[in-house]
Amino acid sequence: MAQTSTIVVVGAGLGGLAGAISLAASGHRVRIFEKNATVGGKLAQLDANGFRFDLGPSLLTLPEVFRELFAEAGADFDAEVPLRRLSTLCRYRFADGSSLDLPDGLEAQTEAIHAFNPAEVESWRRFACWVREVYDAASEPFMRRPFGNTAGMTGAAGQAMLRQLPRVLSPRSLDGIAGRFFADARLRQLVGRFATYNGSTPFRAPATFAIIAHVEHALGAFHPIGGIRRIAEAELALARRLGVDIVTGAHVSEVILRDRRAVGVRLASNDVVEADAVLVNADATTAWERLLPADADPWTRRRLVRAEPSTSALVMVLGLRRPAPHLEHHNVAFSPDSRAEFADLFKRRTAADAPTVYVCASSRTDPSQAPDGCEALFVMVNLPAMSGVEDRDALISHQRERIFERLERAGLGVDASDIVVESFVTPADFASRDGSRDGSLYGPASNSRLHAFWRQPNRSRRVPGLFFAGGGAHPGGGMPLVTLSGRIAADEIRRYLASR
Repeated sequence: MAQTSTIVVVGAGLGGLAGAISLAASGHRVRIFEKNATVGGKLAQLDANGFRFDLGPSLLTLPEVFRELFAEAGADFDAEVPLRRLSTLCRYRFADGSSLDLPDGLEAQTEAIHAFNPAEVESWRRFACWVREVYDAASEPFMRRPFGNTAGMTGAAGQAMLRQLPRVLSPRSLDGIAGRFFADARLRQLVGRFATYNGSTPFRAPATFAIIAHVEHALGAFHPIGGIRRIAEAELALARRLGVDIVTGAHVSEVILRDRRAVGVRLASNDVVEADAVLVNADATTAWERLLPADADPWTRRRLVRAEPSTSALVMVLGLRRPAPHLEHHNVAFSPDSRAEFADLFKRRTAADAPTVYVCASSRTDPSQAPDGCEALFVMVNLPAMSGVEDRDALISHQRERIFERLERAGLGVDASDIVVESFVTPADFASRDGSRDGSLYGPASNSRLHAFWRQPNRSRRVPGLFFAGGGAHPGGGMPLVTLSGRIAADEIRRYLASR
């Protein structure tokens, strides 16, 4: 085998970009084909009337994941993407009218919890200790290594992974583990919200999701100055410096198999691009349905198609003509009834009657996001992934009214007369832009303690030369995990090429 091989990447989201950067840094020729006009996947951005709105993720955690990627290519992430660590992680407003501003750092948090409910201070400390232990057990063997195939389960790393399974695979749900620590239903609701970071319900998602509390509460929440989009722009520039060929507006219509091995792609233009390996950075279900023949791996295809999808969302961005000092950078107005809210989303598959509303006021931290004296807001409510034709106008009208009502009740409202920019992203928009199944944001929902075993592996079990990265692949959704999926896939590709 020649030292340099050609790898085609389908999709330029963070997973595809990370895989491409890692592969190019190790000397391989990489070509990316992205159907949209810009790279970054869900890291989309809207510029309007001097306002800058991120339309996807609004929170950065685990910046060391990005530092490691850039260091692999001889670059400095912090020099290209300046970060600000938030002193207040989130302003939580509960249906009973109470409020909790949760600060950064355990000691400051225990003081805030003492003011909120003195009876729960020791419970908060015990919970923080438990999630740290689970994170330490899970981060290396589960988040940073391949999983779901025999290659990831062999050797010392695989044995370490197996030893940690009992600790990581708690039989409790996320809500169940929160109830083990907290008698206060409000703190249980706060912990349960972490299931939504992967589009799942806290009443079925595994207790392991509680480690997000350690990631955010102990390791920090960050904002890139210039907006989350800066990460995609920095990765694009780095990939180009490494010689990665990036073609936007290029639709891949097929992954070409020869002797059941992935050997390239066919574009919508009917051009064929040969490759030694293909990395798919797209929704895994969509890929198996649209890009690969039905008999390539019918078991995986059938399993993913039948899987329960994660939630979608309605995103509303607002440009305000004056500041909103009653908002923190991150704000949550909780539903008065979490069980009913998630039953609506996952059982009845309808919008919740009384939804939890999230607001990111990024311009509170980053003045570049809005004109002087103005405020840029990102507002989101969870919706079920939707099949069929979406009545966009009716959806927006109905949800807009609910959002403003919930925010007003929580003391986080805005004056409609102050709105100078207003725009929406709906499930249909997510489906069209990201190619996701019914607009789901994270692929299949993680509503099972064994979900990690069913997630799309980074290396196809049945199709040699075919690899996956992105939120629907191991290790999961969210910017750090998606980035890790690209690096894991790159490692798997190097092993595959070395074995040929």
